[in-house]
Order: sequence, then C-alpha cells, then structure tokens
Amino acid sequence: MATYGQLQSLVEKIIIDLPTTVSAEVGALINAAQRELQRRHDFKVCEAVSSVFETVTETELLGSVPSDWHKWRGYPINIDVNGGVSDLGIANSRQDAEREWGSIQGGEHTIETMIGPPKILFIGEPTSEAGAASFYVRYIPDEESEYDDGNYRIQVPYWKFLTALSADGDTNWFTVNGEYAIAYLAAAEGFALDWDEERAAIWAQKAAIKVKEVIDLDKRLRFAQIDTLVPNPDAHGARVYTRR
Repeated sequence: MATYGQLQSLVEKIIIDLPTTVSAEVGALINAAQRELQRRHDFKVCEAVSSVFETVTETELLGSVPSDWHKWRGYPINIDVNGGVSDLGIANSRQDAEREWGSIQGGEHTIETMIGPPKILFIGEPTSEAGAASFYVRYIPDEESEYDDGNYRIQVPYWKFLTALSADGDTNWFTVNGEYAIAYLAAAEGFALDWDEERAAIWAQKAAIKVKEVIDLDKRLRFAQIDTLVPNPDAHGARVYTRR
C-alpha cells in the first residue's frame, strides 16, 4: 500500500539521477501509469453506472456522457415503472443509427415518423475539443411509457477512469493493490525522458510482471466466491446460485 506522495518518492529513488525536467514530471507519470493500467484491463473498481436519464418527448438528446467515461460496459437499460429492466442496443455512431432508423436532417423522415419506444443509444459528435459528448436515443422517444409523465427512464453501465491522484495523501485501489505496477511503469517512462533507453527497457520488463500480478489479483477477487456454474438458457438471465 502506498500514498500518492510515497509513490512519487519510490519513483524518484528508482531513477536516482533525476534532472529537474524529469523530477517535475513524476506526478504526471504516476497518473499516466494508473490510466495505462485501466486501459489494459477492466478492473472491478472501474465499474460505474450513470445517473438515471429521463427521455423528453420527441427529443433524441438524452444526456451528457459522464466526464470519467472510458467505454460501454454491457448494454444500456430501460427501467420500467415497476423497476423491471430491459436491454437497449448500442449504435457505434450517429451514422449507424441513421442507417437503421433514418435521419431527421432531410428527406421524407420527420420526428413524427420516427418516434416510438427507445431501442438503441449512441454517443453523438464531441461538443468540445476536450471530448465532451452526449447520449442520443432512437427511436426518438414517444410519450407512451407507463410512468405518469409518459417518459422513459434509461441508465448506462460503463467503465470509468478513476480520478487522477493529486494530494500527497491520496490513495485508491491501485495504490493499495498495485503500487509497484504503477511505480515501475512510471519509472520506465522517467528513464525514457532521461534518455536512458536501456534502463527504461529493464523497468518496462519489471513493470510487465507487476501489471500481470495486479490483473490476476483483480480476476481472483471477482471469482473467489464463485464455485458453481449456473446453466441458464437465457443469455442475459441471472447467473446467481443460491444454496438451499
């Protein structure tokens, strides 16, 4: 287990010959290493779910993509008035959605001809150079849900990026369970910045071992309590085993 401050000290000790230009980047290298771990494997700690979005009648815009978004995690869900859920589909782009459901930008399609219960979600074009974007829904929602207001409730499971470390005392799952993976990845990049390619390669190799260890740990934590394979003819059905 290590704090952000302790990780910085460890990386500095590994590199030893630490010019000011490299020393100033140690914190950023640690956060880059943490993000790299999350790109390589979907860790349990990175599971997230959006707030519940409520559709607006005849409006395809659903809501903003969370700022910590990494990627889709399974299917979006439509939550009915009794709390039941059903899966919605995902389109890779607006173009894919429009090929299937039509465009309201011209031709014979109008909102009136394209409304109905939501079937799929897609992420629209970025609205800023920082990558902010929004979810959109097709069909364009009608007002026929069983809720009193007729709107639909939609929630999006997703993989998130953890918040970057900033204060010296900051900790998270990775600093507790994968401190050496983070430190070695950061050190390898630090050596590269210092034009020491040989040591960069050595520490990248050491980092690969630690990265595998922390990924294996996450897998064991997920499945440690599962000892029974539950057959189910429904591909999206429950996988819960209850002892009698």
